Amino acid sequence: TRSMRIAHWLVYRVPSLLLVHTGETRSQLETQFGIDGGKIVVVEHGLNDAVPVCQEGKEAVRARFGFKPDDVVLLFFGTVSPYKGLDLLLTAAENMAEVKVLIAARLPNDAYGRDIAARARALQAAGRAHSINAYLDEAEVSAVFAAADAVVLPYRHIDQSGVLFLAFSMGLPQIATRVGSFAEYVTPETGVLMEHPAVAD
Repeated sequence: TRSMRIAHWLVYRVPSLLLVHTGETRSQLETQFGIDGGKIVVVEHGLNDAVPVCQEGKEAVRARFGFKPDDVVLLFFGTVSPYKGLDLLLTAAENMAEVKVLIAARLPNDAYGRDIAARARALQAAGRAHSINAYLDEAEVSAVFAAADAVVLPYRHIDQSGVLFLAFSMGLPQIATRVGSFAEYVTPETGVLMEHPAVAD
């Protein structure tokens, strides 16, 4: 909103140094808020190596979530908000019978969250999804990544995401929308970029 942009314009002028994760953010601060580039330092998001890699076999860990060894399992991980596009992933899954979805995400108690929960329940009842609406400890985080073939980041907009770097540390391919700085990190060697939903429509 206009008032929030004014508030941020003022806040950004208080510190003597601003730390950002990407060059894209630096560029936005310079062009949209008139911040001197000399006071902006880019510190890239590091790999999340705090979560141990799961030592359990893939077949066994998949069975915990009701998936078969040869299923194509896509993971959505993290908190849920409309900008993260979980609804877009569910729409794709509803139209692709060969895909199974593992949702390890805290759902908000609002209209969006309730809609997501209902759609996830319908897919789960059909044997095409498993949803975990809870906080996961490190061992459980490790398990959901081990059970998946790829992590999906269908974001409508974002600068950077810790989930992306967790996927890197877990050795899991990424399927991400071409938003924010994702294109700088998701390469043909690590994953696949999709066009922004507005463009794809």
